[in-house]
Amino acid sequence: MDTVIRSVAEAQDAAWATGQMLAAMVLSMVEADLRVLVEHNPWLRAQGAEPRPAPERR
Repeated sequence: MDTVIRSVAEAQDAAWATGQMLAAMVLSMVEADLRVLVEHNPWLRAQGAEPRPAPERR
């Protein structure tokens, strides 16, 4: 039974790590899309929106 519990805990940890990685990827893509939107949308620029520089990759 201890082996089953350990396996379930490892699976949960792996799922959590995968979820974290996917969330980071999605946020990175959304940030890039918003940066392009602000750069190329005159209305947003007129409202005072300024594009942020792209973050450095680690």
